[in-house]
Formats: sequence, structure tokens, C-alpha cells
Amino acid sequence: MKPLLITQGDPAGVGPEICAACAVKEMINPTDAPIAVLGSAALLKKAAEYSVAPADMPIFDSIPVVPYQEFAAGAAADSPVQIVDFDNVDMTVHAPGRICAEYGQASFDYIKSAIDWTLSGLGAGVVTGPIHKVALHLAGVPFPGHTEMFAHYTGAKSICMVLSSSELTTALVTAHVGYSDVPKLITQKRVWETLEINRAAWRKILDREPRFTVCGLNPHAGENGLFGNREEELAIAPAVEQAKQAGYNIVGPIPPDTAFIPSRRMQTDVYICMYHDQGLIPMKAFGFDSGINITLGLPIVRTSVDHGTAMDIAFGSTPSVKPNSYSMVCAIRLARKLSGENS
Repeated sequence: MKPLLITQGDPAGVGPEICAACAVKEMINPTDAPIAVLGSAALLKKAAEYSVAPADMPIFDSIPVVPYQEFAAGAAADSPVQIVDFDNVDMTVHAPGRICAEYGQASFDYIKSAIDWTLSGLGAGVVTGPIHKVALHLAGVPFPGHTEMFAHYTGAKSICMVLSSSELTTALVTAHVGYSDVPKLITQKRVWETLEINRAAWRKILDREPRFTVCGLNPHAGENGLFGNREEELAIAPAVEQAKQAGYNIVGPIPPDTAFIPSRRMQTDVYICMYHDQGLIPMKAFGFDSGINITLGLPIVRTSVDHGTAMDIAFGSTPSVKPNSYSMVCAIRLARKLSGENS
């Protein structure tokens, strides 16, 4: 059975700690869907000292380590968990919270390898740890985030960034762009593509027809053209009507300020949101700890934690606060379901 490939994330953040915690949990409760953690074996071992109880350390020490060259050649370990070691973090100068090109390059190496190996059949799917966008930029990586990397290297034509938790799911029509760029990107074609991609995915996840609520872009959903440049009338509403004609269970566009009230949340499986913070603010407010980032529309499965690198608490930097690995656990569970590698 192919393993899910878990990328460690930025070496200076909490990614190594949550990956180490999940690795130990998988060794304690092995399943028939293995995981391979792509990162630095030495750093992951150090992270385990902060993320798991000392009594669990012998279990971590027993996790097989495979050099990345051997893994790429097909030499996977026969184990529920393995570490694919890139040996690309200098432990003599490792510094939690440090934003640098070295760590940005390391993060990129894990991601690019995970994509390539999954496309070639070595992995069942990819689950990504948190990266730091400034570190990527310092390393000369020409992408603002994971989503754009996956789209580029898989050749996906139309993708959608989705944030999901036990409380709320939001799908984004536009993602990592400035507010001034959003209105011109809201077209009937793009809203319809977002709906199409999500209907296919959530039918599979829910085993039924998903219920969609579509948000407007402007205050009061445009108030019949009073606010904005008639994005609701010219782009969003026509896409909703197109979906209704295709048999979707859908309402909208509705005013964003009332879209997330309790009665509406009870009638919604997936919110279609026009821009990044319209979807992420309510999702993180209602379900931060269990949140998952999903990239839909790719030829491979990709899920992720929904939080950032949290460098201020990494490796004991704030002794009273420990990173929570539950988002990574949820991301692994969903990736197994989407890839058909259920435990």
C-alpha cells in the first residue's frame, strides 16, 4: 500500500513538532495506510523531545529512516511510519523562529519531492506542514504558497483552495491576491468552476448532494448594484442560476455579514466565498483546531494543516504553549479518504 507523504514544513516553525507527534501516534496505533514524513531526521528527533512525552521516545527512535535518494528509487520501509531524510538542516545552528533562505529552500525541497513522487506513483497523496512565505521568497521560490506550487507542478488548469473543519467549510473563488485585485477576478466562469470542483469532491466526501451557500462580494450583496461594480448581478448570480439549472442544492448570493449566522450554517455544507479572508476568518473562528486546508482540482490528493508556522511557540520558545497536532491528524484522515487509503 502506498504511503501518504507528509511534508515537515519550515524547520524553524511548529511543523517538525506536529509531524513528530503524528509519527509517534501512528507507531502506537498502526493502520493499514502508512505515512512517510519528508524532512530532516535529526530535526524531527529533536522536535519529538518537545512534542511527545519522554516515555514515547523509544517508539520514535524505532521509526525507520530512509535517505530521500533511496525512497525515490523505490526503497520504502515496511512500516506504518517512516522518515524520508533529506539531511538538509544544519543542527549545529538550528534556530527556532529564524526566517532564512536555507529554511525556505528546505521547505520547498520537501514539497516539490512530494509532488513529483506522488505523480510518479510512489505516494498515495500529500499532506503538507506549515511553511513561511517570506523564507520561500528569500530562497527565490516564485510562488506565494502551497496552492500555487501544486497547481504549477501538477499542471492543474483550475483549482480551488478549501478550508474545512468540523464546524464549517469554505471554498475560495480567489485566494492569495490583494483586495484591489479581487473584483476583476470574480467572473461567472470562475464562480462556476469553483462550484463544479467542489460539487464533485463533496459528493464523494459526504456521499450525498452538498448544500451550497454563495456569498456576495460587496456589502449587502451589492444592494441591487448600489455597492461595487455589479459583481453580483454580472458574475455571481448568473453562476448560481447556472448551478440551479444543473441540479445543485444552492442559495445565493447572500450578504456576507449574515451568511454565517447559526440558522444558515445548519443549512450549509460548503460556503462559496469570494476572497481569502471572507472564508478564512469565520472558518478559523469556528473551527481552528480541527481545520484542514484542501486543494481541489488537482490530479493528486493534497490536504494540509490550516495554521501557519507559529514560530513564537516552536521548540519550547513559549514554554507554557505546546503546538496542537490535531489539524494535522484531521488532514491525514481526510487525505486517506480522498485517496482511497482508508484505515
